[in-house]
Amino acid sequence: PLILATMDDEAQKQFTSPMGRPAKPSEIATCVVILASSDSSCVSGQNIHCNGGTVVNG
Repeated sequence: PLILATMDDEAQKQFTSPMGRPAKPSEIATCVVILASSDSSCVSGQNIHCNGGTVVNG
């Protein structure tokens, strides 16, 4: 998981992303809340990546 609280110190030091850190749970939650709300009523057929610019393959 790319959540800072679940990573040991060594994993945090080795983590690289355009943001320079793993996402905070609240940052992911914000994306989910917006997509689940009526504010996204015109959004359809999109890929929205809440990943700080990192593509995770695996």
